[in-house]
Amino acid sequence: MYIKGASRRSVGFWARHLQDIKENLRAEIVETRGLAADNLRDMMLEMQQDASLTRCKNFMYIASFNPCPHEHPTERQWEQMYEIFEKHRGIPAGQQRIVIEHEKEGRTHRHVVWNRIDLENMRAFPDGKNPNV
Repeated sequence: MYIKGASRRSVGFWARHLQDIKENLRAEIVETRGLAADNLRDMMLEMQQDASLTRCKNFMYIASFNPCPHEHPTERQWEQMYEIFEKHRGIPAGQQRIVIEHEKEGRTHRHVVWNRIDLENMRAFPDGKNPNV
């Protein structure tokens, strides 16, 4: 498994990119947590609105989880990967997130978008730790 992530801010670009079915055979939201909106763009706008109450510019943390060709994670394994990643990154437990699954050239991978704003403390969690796990 190869994981890469960074903090981001462009709702328009990321909503288009993550839903792109020209580059991907399939692109679908497989999980949301803690967000009221019912589509990707509006969920990201919800995150942006939270950030407007802080000084945080890059209000989303987006990570891609790319299995090696021989790996085919179960749903439980995907969830464990997110939990481990959140712990190592210092992402607060239960933080708002969106999980998008892509299928491309016979390969399935996922992108996870977290709201960097910790709503309890109205502060962004740090983005300085960018491990490639």
